[in-house]
Amino acid sequence: NRAKEIGNSRLVSSYVMGSYFIAMNRSTGKSPEENYQIFRDGLYASSLFRKVMGDAKAICRQEDGMTFEVVEESHKRKYENDWVVDILPGNDEYDLGYDYLECGICKLCNDEGCPELAQYLCRMDFVLADIMNMKLVRTGTIAEEPNIVISGTADSKNSACRIGKIKI
Repeated sequence: NRAKEIGNSRLVSSYVMGSYFIAMNRSTGKSPEENYQIFRDGLYASSLFRKVMGDAKAICRQEDGMTFEVVEESHKRKYENDWVVDILPGNDEYDLGYDYLECGICKLCNDEGCPELAQYLCRMDFVLADIMNMKLVRTGTIAEEPNIVISGTADSKNSACRIGKIKI
């Protein structure tokens, strides 16, 4: 009951993975890097996880037509620990982009007193992208630069996590 509610967030699985990673770090006696490697290798080895995640085409189909709805809902900040995001339409550089203004993982890690763990979960996004046959490109993350924004408001010049996917 410690983790704050994030509602029916489309990123609930990421929030759960964050909770699991925090628990691993508290119970295994291993370093965050060692736990990251164990978690990463487990995801790569799981055929069930690959099936559930889908691929780049499925993600782009899922986002197609939902852009305004997803952005509008996130900007309401209905749930304190949910993500706030702008979805960037594809262009010549990428098919789909995200500009995260607030990060649920960073909020969860801060609430749990372990903000240093968030950066490992940001790295996990590269694993997830690889599993889904996407290329992830970032300008930075909230976890790497927590002074940008963890909660509250932000403007686009302070965007913390912009990602793009290559053409499919």
